[in-house]
Amino acid sequence: MEEVGPSMDLIFRRNKLASDDLMKTALKQPAQLKAKKTKNVTQDVFGTKLARVHLGRQNIHTLQTRKMKGLRRSKEQNGQDEQMDDANQHLAMLGRFCRSIRRTADPITVAIRYSSNVNPVIASLAELNSKSSVAKWMRSGKQLVQKYTASPWEERVTMLEQLAMSLGVDHDKLSSAVDRYVANKDASAERLARRVSVASTPQYVRLFQTIGNIEGGVKFICDLRADILAMISKSRSSQLEAVKPFEETLQEMLSLWFSVGLLHLDRLTWQSPSDLLLKVAEFEAVHPVRHWGDIKRRVGHNRRCFIFTHPAMPREPLVVLHVALMDHIGDNIQEIIRQIETDDHLHEADANTAIFYSISSTQKGLKGIDLGNLLIKRVVGELQRDLPHIVNFSTLSPIPGFRQWLLGQVKQERSAQNGADLFDSDLLSSLRSSLNASSDEETVTLFKSAVESNDVQQFEALKPVLMHLCAKYLYVVKRRGYAVDPVANFHLRNGAELYRLNWMADNSARGIKNSFGMMVNYRYVLPDVETNSNRYLSDQTVAVHDNVRSLLKGNKVSGAGQ
Repeated sequence: MEEVGPSMDLIFRRNKLASDDLMKTALKQPAQLKAKKTKNVTQDVFGTKLARVHLGRQNIHTLQTRKMKGLRRSKEQNGQDEQMDDANQHLAMLGRFCRSIRRTADPITVAIRYSSNVNPVIASLAELNSKSSVAKWMRSGKQLVQKYTASPWEERVTMLEQLAMSLGVDHDKLSSAVDRYVANKDASAERLARRVSVASTPQYVRLFQTIGNIEGGVKFICDLRADILAMISKSRSSQLEAVKPFEETLQEMLSLWFSVGLLHLDRLTWQSPSDLLLKVAEFEAVHPVRHWGDIKRRVGHNRRCFIFTHPAMPREPLVVLHVALMDHIGDNIQEIIRQIETDDHLHEADANTAIFYSISSTQKGLKGIDLGNLLIKRVVGELQRDLPHIVNFSTLSPIPGFRQWLLGQVKQERSAQNGADLFDSDLLSSLRSSLNASSDEETVTLFKSAVESNDVQQFEALKPVLMHLCAKYLYVVKRRGYAVDPVANFHLRNGAELYRLNWMADNSARGIKNSFGMMVNYRYVLPDVETNSNRYLSDQTVAVHDNVRSLLKGNKVSGAGQ
């Protein structure tokens, strides 16, 4: 497209920025302005149609001058004062529009300032810049918090889209800074590089830094990111162009604010404030709390409950870790979360093992920020200091995705009938014998029927096969090189080893639904943690104990591990 002078996209909004007559006048100038109108009219995030006209910046003044001359001639020839007054109003509006364009190279911001469809709070934020006072930023930040908090979900989504687009990166400013850096980097590289860094920072960074200084502001930003993550999960990819960088920027900010040096480690007991205990119970994601007796049990004898808190979010648990003190590596969740008399007789001095049996994040807005790993490491240090006789550290963890994965593999096996990796010859032979099937096809059909049921007796008959397949799921099956199971991936990244599978360790409805009742131990061998973590992250090597490795070998279906 031919341009005169520096070019930019102007966004005209019919009946919003100027009258139809003025719009027509502007669009009738292609020969004079050497500009073209795009054929497509797109639907923007504000629900209004945009007609895009590519104009040379120098020609904005030309359009104003020619329009004024034409109006003067019209007045002299026809003596129509009314037309002059009306035209002056239109011209004044166009003048304000053009002055806005000179102030900013961002067409979305210009459109936001003049669109009646934009939330007034967002429109006022779009007026802010680096020269705006701290008080103005603070006042606008408080208005955003109040308006957003009081808005329904649909309006929140619109506000987030508008906010991401109106306070993003000023690309003309960034381009200018980059050009200066490239042209003069030998003379003043550091200073110019700093300007590039500043220019590449979205304006909403300063907005949220300001909100972070307001009482309750950090919690607001945390909740805001949770809303953005929910919005992203429900949005089309075309809608994420502006919002995804917005979310990533918030994650970076929250990662700095929630660094380990700013987090407080607290142990909860039955004497802790009831509101904290209640929040811990409400956010328990692994083993739901049924009543106050459960809570008392989980903070009582031979138990520990640790939480991370942040000074900007007082009395708000961020991550919760439940620990059981035992004399062995636990293999059944019921003996941990229920009242077991034999466990009550165990003195803490006789315990040598700490079992991490539940870890829950309470803030969806902190997703992707590695607080769980930090909490486990801090708790290990705390236990070593207070209980030096604790030498074993292990989890008793659920396997949330195993059954769903297995059902998907069985369906694939039946439809493809091509020996997909699920069933090798030894496994298929063992299954045929266990299920009294007459053919391989019937074996797969009967196996599918069994794993779709909730019949524990059928599961018992298939125990060796199911344990082998579960070991395969945890150790072999990968997504982008890492364990497909989210709990496995979390602990392996932290440096734990895949230690042992436990049959019917969780016979609750949830345990049966997720993994046929199986649970797994991830053991933290402290001298090996750093090496295990580095190997897993660098070359996807899983640290695995012989307990699990034996389930994958040739004798895998002849007997069952514990």
